[in-house]
Amino acid sequence: MVTAIDSSWVKGCRQVAATRERFQQLCASRTSPVSFPTIAEVEQALQQGVRAYELQHRNWRNHVYRVKLEDGTIVLLKQVSFGTDATVRGQFDELEALGRLQVPGLRVPRPVALLPEKRALIMEFVPGETITALLSSRAGKNQGLRACELAGAILAQVHRAWEEGVYPLPVEQLAEDIATVPWRLSRGQKEMLRRVLAEVAGARVSVGRMHYDYEPDNLLLYGEQLFLVDPSAGSHRGVHLFEVATFHNALRRRLHMRWVRRPSDWRLGLLSQGIDRFDKGYLGQGGAADLEPQLFTLAVRFFELQRLGQIFVSQKAKIDMARQIGKFGWEAGGPSINRAQFGLLDVYKRWLFHQLARELPG
Repeated sequence: MVTAIDSSWVKGCRQVAATRERFQQLCASRTSPVSFPTIAEVEQALQQGVRAYELQHRNWRNHVYRVKLEDGTIVLLKQVSFGTDATVRGQFDELEALGRLQVPGLRVPRPVALLPEKRALIMEFVPGETITALLSSRAGKNQGLRACELAGAILAQVHRAWEEGVYPLPVEQLAEDIATVPWRLSRGQKEMLRRVLAEVAGARVSVGRMHYDYEPDNLLLYGEQLFLVDPSAGSHRGVHLFEVATFHNALRRRLHMRWVRRPSDWRLGLLSQGIDRFDKGYLGQGGAADLEPQLFTLAVRFFELQRLGQIFVSQKAKIDMARQIGKFGWEAGGPSINRAQFGLLDVYKRWLFHQLARELPG
């Protein structure tokens, strides 16, 4: 029998270490930049004329173009700024893998073409509004909550399809990973982490392939379906509860940013409801079936803290990259903006430990 300790998926549980490694690879890839795809190259890849070709969005990681073809069809071209041709091939494969699952309510953009020499992926354009946008609007709040529940139900079914087994939680490896986050923890917080890991040490959890970027900004509601629009690069494996925590984390960070800036914002309670509805959908479809409710709460809370540590390391890495690359600045979020994020992350961290203090038994 394969145990959790000697299984290869345990490496995927070291999310903080994986983030450091990923940024090292990104820095290396920046030494070989590529030019933007030309209209002629896009036409050749699609075997069709292009009527319009415009930049829709860009950040430090990629550029997204909206392309209108001769027959009126609209597609999106996503070029990876940091990465390799293997990065976009991995994204192409991820879209195809998700499309093969046939999960009710889940749609993914159809991959149309690949330009590996330009690190570019072309996929179909999809309609809809993100869960984040819906929850930020009074008119869309009910749809947003419904979308959260649907997102949880879909994720549970994806996990069931990709499950490789149910194993004991590798608490020793998780403790080592989170200990490498360069943040300050009080003696009491360190003791609380030890107690949480001791409490969940006997938990058996579902492991297997993960999407990795299952966040409300990447989920678009259109009618009764959700489009998952941002494919991850390559196949990730690990504890499935980490993806539950990833969704929690993304919504909760928005909650804390708004609380700091506008303590009376009406959306604060709505975002909390969104997390509750997500969990309802996930558990209702058999997610975390091997865990008791209390262990589910504690384990997800720990992974939420690990995800926060991962983001902390990511923000620090962006600043380091900005120093190395020079005019990387504003596309990366800018060194000054990234430094400001640390204060908000610390507010979130203290809130998580406060919740753990309430939820730990005894």
